[in-house]
Amino acid sequence: MISLASLRLKNRSCVSARCPNARSCDAATVEHAPLSTAHPIRLFSLATSMLVLWWLAGSLLYLGNGTTITDTFLNKNLTIVSYNIAMSIKGHVWGMKMIVNCRRHRYLARGGIFLVVVALTAGMVGCGLLPYPIPGPIPPIPDPGPSVDLEIRTWHDLDAVRDNLAGNHRLMNSLNATTPGYDELAGPTADDGRGWYPLGDWDPYDHHLYLAFTGTFDGQGYEIADLFIDRPGDNTMGLFRYVSEVAVVKNVGLVNATVTGGHYVGGLVALLSGTVNNCYSSGNVTGEWAVGGLVGANHGGTVSKCYSTSSVTGDRPGGFHIDEVGGLVGRNRRGTIENSYATGIVTGNRYIGGLVGDDDGGTIRNCYFSGSLAGTYAVGGLVGGGYHRTSDRWFTVSNSFWDLQVSGIEESDGGTAKTTTEMMSTATFTDTATEGLVEPWDLVAVAPGDTNSDHIWNIVDGKTYPFLSWQSVP
Repeated sequence: MISLASLRLKNRSCVSARCPNARSCDAATVEHAPLSTAHPIRLFSLATSMLVLWWLAGSLLYLGNGTTITDTFLNKNLTIVSYNIAMSIKGHVWGMKMIVNCRRHRYLARGGIFLVVVALTAGMVGCGLLPYPIPGPIPPIPDPGPSVDLEIRTWHDLDAVRDNLAGNHRLMNSLNATTPGYDELAGPTADDGRGWYPLGDWDPYDHHLYLAFTGTFDGQGYEIADLFIDRPGDNTMGLFRYVSEVAVVKNVGLVNATVTGGHYVGGLVALLSGTVNNCYSSGNVTGEWAVGGLVGANHGGTVSKCYSTSSVTGDRPGGFHIDEVGGLVGRNRRGTIENSYATGIVTGNRYIGGLVGDDDGGTIRNCYFSGSLAGTYAVGGLVGGGYHRTSDRWFTVSNSFWDLQVSGIEESDGGTAKTTTEMMSTATFTDTATEGLVEPWDLVAVAPGDTNSDHIWNIVDGKTYPFLSWQSVP
């Protein structure tokens, strides 16, 4: 049996066993076919199953809304009183059961049922391997093995976190392009131009590639600057790849970052189920789907007292698909975002939001957006939309706003539009007579150049937007 420890990358230049450009990996890591070569097979599998299902539906059944239909195979009239189930699997199965009751063509019906089972099996295999995550909870976290607590002073120290994913780590000074280890680990020349490889291993489409960060990372107020990632063919890209529900990342700034990936792309964290607190990001983040300035996708985690000024771009090939692009978080799936904001430029196609692109059963409170937006469908000043919204996955947005004049966007799936003057007014966030404010923010006005750490938010009335009290004075 291959141990989890053996799945770790022993050669840092070999960034992923699934990457077709990977070099000289340890044998235990070469278990997964490159994504680029697997996709045609997966697409063929799904396409074949769908064609078989449609052929069966057209040949054996034509179910309508309470109508009498003549089946050409059985030459019998069947009355179906129900809602239209012609497009559902349940309809196929129920129809087949009725055909079996007709003794004259029982063998034909059984043959049809066999083909349906084959088609459904192929479809499930195809859907499980296509580039869409399988719905449901993330699998149990494997034990990453023994970890030590690190004091991080260089990029080499930061890189060592990947071998100590359960440790409690502290950043002892800021890191940038002049810090030892940058060129070989985190700069544009690292790994043949691909740059930094995220901490931990997680791919939403391959649950075998799964080593989460389960520890604590305390930046102690320092910054990580000039991070470079250029991996457009890889998913879950960011400084951290997957931060689990027991993990915490706090008190760190990611500045002047350039991050490019495929699905699930965030400056600081690609996929979050844990906690990100007192963090910020700036730079450029680019991906295809679930792209955010700070966090790509928040799946049940918490983002608190954070902000991003990053420019965020998401464009999923094909045009029809949703992009889920947000200034702070791309996709918020049953997660919490509170006391946070974004101010960057957010660009995409479908489901584009100043703060969050797509909210799927999550909670947003005491947040705002004051940047600019561009998109073609479901573009919201604060939240782009709730694409996955159902009766049990309704999201809530409260006490949250966006700048109507700067964004140029009049609509949002949650939140309240304000003018720039109103966004810089203390009353907007403390006077419950204000439209959209149910409970006052923990905010206090301060003099220019001052801060008041007794409150979450500070503002220079009439001159600044609200800012977090731990920030440097705007």
